[in-house]
Amino acid sequence: MPQLDVSALSDALRKFRPVSVRAYTGQGERRIAVPDRHRKWAQVTETVTSLHAHRVELVDATGSTLHVVDTGGELAESPTLARQQDTGSDVAALARAIVSGQQVALDSHVEASKHLVQALLKQQELSNKRLEVLEKLLVQQMQLTHDLSAALVDQRIETADAAAAAVAARANPADDDKMSKLLEMAAPLIGQAMLPAASTAPAT
Repeated sequence: MPQLDVSALSDALRKFRPVSVRAYTGQGERRIAVPDRHRKWAQVTETVTSLHAHRVELVDATGSTLHVVDTGGELAESPTLARQQDTGSDVAALARAIVSGQQVALDSHVEASKHLVQALLKQQELSNKRLEVLEKLLVQQMQLTHDLSAALVDQRIETADAAAAAVAARANPADDDKMSKLLEMAAPLIGQAMLPAASTAPAT
């Protein structure tokens, strides 16, 4: 019957540090506790070798099989470890699926955010254009108000000038000159009319 590779068994014991081993021989299974003393791995190896075991399972504190050393000397995974690894693979696959889903959701959110930002920028651009139009209209309105005010002032000035000219025309010095000439022409007549009255006055 093929024998276990002692070197492989010793390396496995030091690597995985089990609390016990299960040795399978032609007479059946035998459980060997790992002693807590110096050269414990060497003693376990010697015990397994003396039993001519063709298979050794390394067991942890919970009773689960960590690894298996077969007659070929190869380290083979135990069914328990295989199940653990399968479970780990399932968990890893689930984690990858979750991460992938989160990435898809994040990408969708980023894409939606891009559209929202673009819409906001477009709205801001339209608002800016409206403000520019309103500003131009306000400037035009202010200019029109200024022009109307200036025209009203000019009209009032013209009206005042016309009124002043009318007043000046009514008080024209030429009319005074005509009145003076009439008085000059009437003066001799007035003098002649006053002479008889002077001759008939009693002497003093």
